Amino acid sequence: RAQHNSNTYNDWLLERVFIIAGANSIAQQFLLTMRDYPPSQTPGSFNLDSMQKRLEAMGKWMKVNGEAIIGTEPCYKAESTTASGIAVRFTRKGQWMFVFLLDIPTRKDVLIKDLYIPSNGTVEMLGYKGRLQWKREGTDVLISMPPRLIPSPAYTLKINLQVVLPERR
Repeated sequence: RAQHNSNTYNDWLLERVFIIAGANSIAQQFLLTMRDYPPSQTPGSFNLDSMQKRLEAMGKWMKVNGEAIIGTEPCYKAESTTASGIAVRFTRKGQWMFVFLLDIPTRKDVLIKDLYIPSNGTVEMLGYKGRLQWKREGTDVLISMPPRLIPSPAYTLKINLQVVLPERR
């Protein structure tokens, strides 16, 4: 009713039009970014079934790789990459260092940059039986991956940093 019975409503609006124009300009600039960088979530993609599936998948991954997360501490080195550009992260627990490959390796051999393993250290991959073959290449380490990797959000290598002495006979 005020807008019909009084001029002060229109005066108030006209006195503050610079705020509305500025806000409109900012909103338009933001909306234009949606053309170049559209939202990653599709409408209606959030539902309880999809969340339950994601949580179940995370639980399965943690069942295999949990020892590399729970009770670990930061390693002397936080991150690195492979020669093919895969991001690598590190944690440590006692004599064990855990190396997370954050993408699917596309080659049988993975070269991790600036990684030190004692000459008689061992490398395993969580979720796979047996030790992996590895060798030093300068300051890098070349690790032979198991054949036929199961798709996973990350692959975890378990490295024994304690020097293992050969058995005496």
